Amino acid sequence: MSNAAPTIRPQRQILLCSDSTTMPYGTSSLIQGWGYYVHNFFALNITNLARGGRSTRSFINEGLWASLLERIVPGEGTFVLIEMGHNDNGDPTTDVKNRATLPGIGPESVVVASNATGGTTETVYTFGHYLRKMIHDVREAGGVPLLSGMVPVMSWTGDVLRHDWPFADYAREVAEEEGVEYIDHTKYAVNRWQAFGSVNATMPYYPLNDYTHTSWPGAEINTEALVTAVQCGHFHRKKKSQLAPYLNRNASKIDYPC
Repeated sequence: MSNAAPTIRPQRQILLCSDSTTMPYGTSSLIQGWGYYVHNFFALNITNLARGGRSTRSFINEGLWASLLERIVPGEGTFVLIEMGHNDNGDPTTDVKNRATLPGIGPESVVVASNATGGTTETVYTFGHYLRKMIHDVREAGGVPLLSGMVPVMSWTGDVLRHDWPFADYAREVAEEEGVEYIDHTKYAVNRWQAFGSVNATMPYYPLNDYTHTSWPGAEINTEALVTAVQCGHFHRKKKSQLAPYLNRNASKIDYPC
């Protein structure tokens, strides 16, 4: 009889790659990111690696992306959910924070003055370029990339919440091009907030009055919107999202229309 210790298979996991709308905040904070509550709804290990103020470009340049890739367990069901866009918006030629990307998903690039990569200049690419790199890196590391549409800013025209967010559209287009699942977090978050109306949505749920960063209850709403997006989603010819089999009983209590 062998005395060798049994092999322990690591549990399947989701790694979250995002920004301040997703990241966890301390108990004394007025705001909270939606990623804080994700573990309540999935029978998976959740590691929230979102970092405030980051874009696809800066998440990669600062080494955060390399650290995330090291957490992937090849062939063991590591999902990497990428939700970016809030900080990618801007003009790379004037952005002193070294985070803006070019709009779109094409091959365009621009050389800018920057110290973000250790030199005096940096070649900045489109949002789609950086998403493709992330997808390819995750696949090469043995993980499963998932693209998610960004949660909306509370931009209202009268009592109608803006629903057309270009960086969410770019993510969808790249997902289709690369054969990656797209989770329409944008659509279902917009639907949830629209149901509140402009006054009821903004007043109690955005304590900083910046219409971007949610309170703790607001973060729960955005998390529930993600769950609805998974419940209503599908991947290629399959009738459901790749994450759907891992939704738990708490998720079954979230019952919003697709």
